[in-house]
Amino acid sequence: MITLLPGLFMLIAGVYLITLSGSWYFALAGLGMTVARILLVRRRLSGALLYLAVFVASIAWAVWDVGLALWPLFSRLFALAVLALLVLLAIPTLAPGRKTAKARLSYMCALAVAVGLAATFYAALQPQPIQTADGAPTPVPGKAVGTVEPAADWRYFGHTPSGTRHAVLDKITAQNVSDLKVAWTYRTGEIPKGSSEGHVVTPLHVDGVLYGCTQSSQLFALDDETGKEIWHHDPKVQTNNVYPRCRGVGYHDSTAQTSDSGNSVPAAACTRRIIATAVDARLIAVDAQTGEACTDFGDHGSVSLRIGMGSPDKELYFPTAAPTVVRDLVVVGGLVWDNQKTGEPSGVVRAFNVRTGALVWAWDLGNPAITREPPEGQGYTPGTRGHEGNAQQAGTPWGIEMGRFLSPLGIPCQEPPYGTISAIDLATRKVAWSMPLGTTQDTGPLGIATHLPMPIGMPTRGGPVTTSTGLVFIAASQDFYIRALDVRTGKELWKGRLPVGAEATPMTYISPKSGRQFVVISAGGNSATTKKGDYVVAYALPQ
Repeated sequence: MITLLPGLFMLIAGVYLITLSGSWYFALAGLGMTVARILLVRRRLSGALLYLAVFVASIAWAVWDVGLALWPLFSRLFALAVLALLVLLAIPTLAPGRKTAKARLSYMCALAVAVGLAATFYAALQPQPIQTADGAPTPVPGKAVGTVEPAADWRYFGHTPSGTRHAVLDKITAQNVSDLKVAWTYRTGEIPKGSSEGHVVTPLHVDGVLYGCTQSSQLFALDDETGKEIWHHDPKVQTNNVYPRCRGVGYHDSTAQTSDSGNSVPAAACTRRIIATAVDARLIAVDAQTGEACTDFGDHGSVSLRIGMGSPDKELYFPTAAPTVVRDLVVVGGLVWDNQKTGEPSGVVRAFNVRTGALVWAWDLGNPAITREPPEGQGYTPGTRGHEGNAQQAGTPWGIEMGRFLSPLGIPCQEPPYGTISAIDLATRKVAWSMPLGTTQDTGPLGIATHLPMPIGMPTRGGPVTTSTGLVFIAASQDFYIRALDVRTGKELWKGRLPVGAEATPMTYISPKSGRQFVVISAGGNSATTKKGDYVVAYALPQ
């Protein structure tokens, strides 16, 4: 016998909603479903008819409440429709003496509900654009800014000094992107632990070599064709249990600033160097060819970023972002774990000499008069902004608690989409298109994967890159995919399955060995699942 227990839950929750000045409908519908349950337990046909009346009334109420929008109707009616289907199929057993016309009518109605459920489920698997590019004016071509040479490399975290994340590469196009396959996979050997660690590096590509880092600040260099490790450097950092991650490294080539002498004398050690920040608040320099520490940089290859910070709380200040290399300077900020207590470390921005590690200038928001190291006995202004988060605010009479608006099942209570990707027409300054990004395939209620690729748009972490062939590459969502979209329409052209989720920004380059274009993404897992990884995955067209 069908037991409509959801009615009791709906009744109790509806009464609570009334106490919060909410809608009365849920309580009334729950009451009707509860009475229907009692009658059905007694095998009364009136119980089925009462439930069906509640279901029809719910359809009318839902359309009045939210219109014809798919997801609001889906959340309000889909489960009720499934129960209605079961009730309709049970009606002939509740009136065994009347199995002719009423039974046929019941089965016909059940068929209609089943068709409606199937159509709704199919629609739930289709993308529901927030705004399409249909009828929009043809975008006016613009001029690329901040271009770099060689374009085939990816020498900065954002590809160019301007951080455009735009690559002028034409090997992978809208016509052949669907043929992308995994070319190679590299594993760092460090799988993130818990929810705080993250493998989110966007590697650099210089002259056939990829450079990256791990959440414990290990540095590595890879062959760009095979993913084979060339060297590995362990800076032996002190443990950071707060928010350990490394988003990228910097690159400096001193030969780029000197004329070609025409001889073939081997370059001195650290002529080309990789600059990285470490989670124990150090700046590190290693030889780009060998991975050996550059001993002429700071103290045998590293510079402490805690000098002048004042605060003894080491867990409240550490860098996670890639350093910015500008001419002969390395510019770094730092992650300050804001709102934890009074007198936190400063959010000072500093520039160091790329060769020696000497401090060149400092910008202290709280005291602009300090342009280098603070006077003896003083420090940079404490408490200047860096990073926001949940906070106990020790030393104050208050605190902050932030959280997401979730149901007991861990499902957001707001209407989808929960994550989108959008394009802005810079000529008109209007949204050209906006699409949900991500599906429920690898997550779901109580954190259990549904394995249903409903494209409702999931919360995102990570950014996109674009190419001159009109492609957008992005992972960032809570399912295990990297996608290629049409930059003109937002239409998905391809997606590649990843072993775990990815919260890093991808990058792309052309290998000087084969002339092939590769798309690379680091996959370390995402905040929606406990499945983590240590992967760097490269995609390319088949040879």
